[in-house]
Amino acid sequence: MGPSIHSVLAAVFGVVAQRRSYAQAFYSLIAFPLGTLYFVFLAVGLALGLGLVLLWVGFLILAFVLVASWGLAVFERQQAIVLLDAEVPPMRPAGPPSEDFGERVKGYLTNPVTWKGPIFLLLKFPLGILSFVVMVTSFCLGASLLLAPLYYTWSPPDFYFWVADTLPEALLCTLLGAAVLLLGLHLANGLGWVWRQLAQLLLGASAPGAEQPTPAA
Repeated sequence: MGPSIHSVLAAVFGVVAQRRSYAQAFYSLIAFPLGTLYFVFLAVGLALGLGLVLLWVGFLILAFVLVASWGLAVFERQQAIVLLDAEVPPMRPAGPPSEDFGERVKGYLTNPVTWKGPIFLLLKFPLGILSFVVMVTSFCLGASLLLAPLYYTWSPPDFYFWVADTLPEALLCTLLGAAVLLLGLHLANGLGWVWRQLAQLLLGASAPGAEQPTPAA
């Protein structure tokens, strides 16, 4: 038996009443500026560190980049948990950390998150651009069409093949704007799903679902 009309309507229009839709839209909007900062930091830090390896100071720079990347990964993990409702495994394996400094360094270097975290940070740049463009385009276009009855008399919406310069046409633009905004929320959920999968894969020490996730880093 196929889905009922009620379930179909709930699937289409239910995103309007879901907190997650707006949280994921916000996450997608801020992904671009954050991703840009991460990319510049990693690109400059790695280039400078590798370029100065022969002078030994390069190792200190690379170590700083790794440690800072861990802190940024902690921040991103918390974002994913709060805004995306992601079930991200802990960043460290279960058990208390060793008190021996050498063992702690070894555990840090052998922790997969130490190396997966920077990958997530780098992916944040290209995917952040895509997310930002999709969100800004859909919400700005939708809002401008939705408000067409307020400004059509002096600046009617122009679609090249059709100019909405009458009230009925402006009201039609309002309906189109509502549809575009609705589509934007669905796109936000789709992008949120992609971000959620990446966070669960790259920001946890174990595979998603292998252990009970906690917000602690």
